[in-house]
Amino acid sequence: MGFGICLFLYFPFLLLALPTFERTFGGGADDFGHSALACPGGYLLCGWTYSFGSGDANRYLVRTDELGDTIWTRAYGARSADDNGLKVKATFDGGFVIAGYSIRSGRANMTLTKIAAGGDSLWSKEYGGSLDDMAYAVDQAPDSGFIIAGATYSFGAGRPNVYAVRTDAQGDTLWTRTCGGSDEDYAFAVTATRDSGFMLCGWTRSYGAGMADIYLIKTDARGDTEWTRTYGGAEDEYGHAVRQTADGGYIIGGSTLSFGAGLADFYLVRTDANGDTLWTRTYGGDTSDLGHSVELTEDGGFIMAGQTSSFGAGSWDAWLVKTDSLGNALWTQAVGDTGDDRCFSVRKTADHGYVVAGSTGSTGAGAFDAWLVKTDSAGRVAITESGGPAARAPGFTTIARGVLCLPLSPASTHYSLFDPAGRRVLRLRPGPNDIRRLTAGAYFIRLTSDGRSRTDKLIVLP
Repeated sequence: MGFGICLFLYFPFLLLALPTFERTFGGGADDFGHSALACPGGYLLCGWTYSFGSGDANRYLVRTDELGDTIWTRAYGARSADDNGLKVKATFDGGFVIAGYSIRSGRANMTLTKIAAGGDSLWSKEYGGSLDDMAYAVDQAPDSGFIIAGATYSFGAGRPNVYAVRTDAQGDTLWTRTCGGSDEDYAFAVTATRDSGFMLCGWTRSYGAGMADIYLIKTDARGDTEWTRTYGGAEDEYGHAVRQTADGGYIIGGSTLSFGAGLADFYLVRTDANGDTLWTRTYGGDTSDLGHSVELTEDGGFIMAGQTSSFGAGSWDAWLVKTDSLGNALWTQAVGDTGDDRCFSVRKTADHGYVVAGSTGSTGAGAFDAWLVKTDSAGRVAITESGGPAARAPGFTTIARGVLCLPLSPASTHYSLFDPAGRRVLRLRPGPNDIRRLTAGAYFIRLTSDGRSRTDKLIVLP
């Protein structure tokens, strides 16, 4: 959709910052976002929906452009099941894979669903035994197969135990492994390592110093355990994310009740290649701050994301913490409104910003909606959703020599102009023959009319 002015699909500047935004997706029932990634020309949000699809709950994918506007949405699942999508990964062939679980007749099975680039389901597989088995994480192996991680009540020594399933590229099982003791053990993250093995991260009540400790499991390519480590104090610690660092070590993101300032704090653990602790850091305020995701950044530091009740405007807000290579906080940023806003995933974007996935109770169509947030490199958001379906622009005249002519519009209509970093540089409600002179360059222009909005790209020629 164009405005009738000089519009281009892509800016001719390689380092141009992408716009920042908040967007919600869903219907009149509850809809939840849990994982996101940046992909060519936009973003992908994964979760589950009660508003759309054939079952009670369906796996939910939303593909957007760089402005957060919807390109397509899909709901996947069976009429007789609850189908949840917990983690989405881009695959080597340009498509995606979703890990989660399906509940039928009161019993859960791990699920893995392969998605084409256009959103069509190619296949879906289930894994497990006679009891409950859940997948919380997935990664792709070098041979194009997959490693799925979660928890099993069907197999192993405890209830539950860590459960890993290795598949080929078509989702057929190559091997399964359990790990843990006689108590509760979970894996919430998995990553393929550079030695062709795998790293699983979660938490354990079977081992460690406290009631629950972060649990790190290193396996070889066959899934056989090479070593395990636990991290924590006398209280509870939970691991939710792990990444391999450039030196072959690992960075773990989660939460701690043993250390820090509040009831629970973000917890960052840096290890060497053998899992031995190099340093730990906590971040948080007086109440609860729960870390769910960690990512390596280009400057050698880390970005951590989760939810905070210590900072922000609502009962829970999304919270980002940026650190240097030693875990020292460089900045923090809370995102959200007066309701319940929770973040479960953060990923880097091409402009050194971040894309965040979660669920919001502050805005949207249902009590909860899936929530996608694009920030700049400092975690800031300049353009927020006003709600409702997108409005169509009435049109602009052609821009020439830096002059923008806006048509006479209803009193309820106004326009905002943003620079490439998402900062608003102009807001106006045009009157008769209103003409504005603009400096040549790239902008984003947003029309808002009767509570509905539309943002589009704009090039002002000299």
